[in-house]
Amino acid sequence: MGYNYKPKLTTGQKVKKFAKRMTLALAFGAAVTGTTMNYYSSDEELLVRIDKVKVEPATEAGEAPKMTIYTDKGTFVNAPTRMLMKDAADAAEIGQYLREGETLKITVYGLNPHLGNLDRDDFHLYRNIRKVHPGPGQIIIVTPPPTPGDGTVVTPAGEKPPALPTGTLTDNGLVENQTAPEASAMNSDFNAMSKNVPQLARDLAILDKLPLTGRPVYDMLKDPANGIKSTLFPVPLKSGSTSSYSNKHARIGRGTGTSTAFHEYFHAYQAKTEGEMDMFQLTVKDAAVANFLTEASAVAYEIATRKEAEKLGLQFRATPRYQETQADGSTVTYFITSPSTNPENLKAFDAAYDAALKQYAGLDAQAREAKALEAGGKAVVARLLDAQDDQWRSTYAQVAIININNNLHAFREDGSSAGYAAKRTDVFTRQGKVGTTLNFIPDAFTGPQAQASIDKTFKAMGLLIEQKAQTYYTPVPQQDNRTSRAPAPFRRAG
Repeated sequence: MGYNYKPKLTTGQKVKKFAKRMTLALAFGAAVTGTTMNYYSSDEELLVRIDKVKVEPATEAGEAPKMTIYTDKGTFVNAPTRMLMKDAADAAEIGQYLREGETLKITVYGLNPHLGNLDRDDFHLYRNIRKVHPGPGQIIIVTPPPTPGDGTVVTPAGEKPPALPTGTLTDNGLVENQTAPEASAMNSDFNAMSKNVPQLARDLAILDKLPLTGRPVYDMLKDPANGIKSTLFPVPLKSGSTSSYSNKHARIGRGTGTSTAFHEYFHAYQAKTEGEMDMFQLTVKDAAVANFLTEASAVAYEIATRKEAEKLGLQFRATPRYQETQADGSTVTYFITSPSTNPENLKAFDAAYDAALKQYAGLDAQAREAKALEAGGKAVVARLLDAQDDQWRSTYAQVAIININNNLHAFREDGSSAGYAAKRTDVFTRQGKVGTTLNFIPDAFTGPQAQASIDKTFKAMGLLIEQKAQTYYTPVPQQDNRTSRAPAPFRRAG
C-alpha cells in the first residue's frame, strides 16, 4: 500500500520519521551481517490467539489509530510507517475481528526482532498486520431441532396394555430399586462391584463373554491402572436417565438397563483410545462432527453388543416400563425412549448386518461375525449423522453446540496445515474403534469424500458457523490476559 496523502510535518515529526528510517536501516544491516535479526521481505501468515488489544489515538492528521495487539505468538503494532501507510479504513477492516480470546489467522509484514540492544518497540512498528482472516465463529442452529416424544403410550379402556418385561436369562433374580441411594465401586474391584452395584457387576460379566464387542472394553474397565469408577444413582419413576461419563467416572441411572451402562462404558473406552487426538486439534466444524461420531458410535455399540449377546444366549436386563390405570379405565404405559431402541435404527443395523453375513460367507465364523457387527454399526452411525433420528438429533445437536461454543478460544486449526486431512481421519477413526477388529465410523467420513460427508452432516443437523464482527472502536479491556487458556469442561450427553 502506498501513500494516499502527504501531510505537512513539524520539525519534531520530521525527527521522529528520520529515527524510524534509521531503525529500518539498522535492521537491513543486521540481516546482511547475519546478526540476530530476521527481515521478512514478503508476507507471513500466522495463526494467533488474541489476548489484549490496546488502541491509541492517531498522532497525525489522517492516520489510523495505533493498535498494539498482544497474542500468544508475540506482540504486534498496527501503525502507519514509511513502509506501510495505513488510514482509518484499513484499521477498521483489520480491527473488526480483533476480539479478546479470538483465534484467527493474520498476514504480517515487517521485522521479527530477536531481542538485542535495539528498542523492541521501534521494531514492532515494522511488524504490521497487513490482513486479518476471521477466526472460528460460533455454531448456531439454523433449523430448530424437533421435539422428541415423551415415551408414553395410552391404551384405551377395555384393551390389553403392553406386557411388561418379566426378567431375562441373566438377571439372576436381581430386582432394581430405582429410588435406592447412590452407590459406587471401582470397576477393577470385583468384590466391591458385586456388593455395592450388583447390577453393574452383572453387566461386566456379560461384557467379559462378548469376544468381539465386549472383551476390549471389559479389559480396559477392569485394569486398575485406568482407575475407572462406576456409580448407580436414583432415577425417579417415569423419567429418563441423565447418565454420563467424565473424568474416569461413569454415572449410570438406576433401572436404565444394560444398554445404558454399555453406552457409558464405551465412552470410557473412547476416552482411553483418543489419547491426545481430541477434537480441539481440528477445525470448529470438524470438531462438531467428531462430537457427533463419538455419540453415534456409542449408540452403535449398544446395538452391536446386544446383537452379539443374543446370539450367545445372553440377554440384556431390559429398561423397565411402568403402567398406571386412569380413572376412565385407560392404561398409561411409561417407558424410557432411546436411539438404541428406535425400530428404524434397529432395522438399519439388521439390514447391513445380514448383508455382510452374505458378503463374507467365505470367512471363518468369528471373522464373518466381526464384519457383520461392524457393518451394522456403521449403518447406524450413518443414519444418525444424517439426522434421521429426531430424538438423537434434538439431543446431540445442542450438546455439540455447547461443547464447541464454550471452547472457541481453544481451537487453533484452520484446516490448512500440512497433514491436516490425515489428522482429522485419525481423530474420527478413534471414536468408533473397538479392539483391533471393529470400527463403527463409516468410510464416507475417512476417505476422499470426507469433506462432502462433513458438509452434509452439518446441513442435516441444521447447523451453521456464524461469523460475528465487532465494532472496531470498542476497545478491549486493558488487563493483561497473556496466560494459557484451558478448554472448558467437555460434556458428553450420555
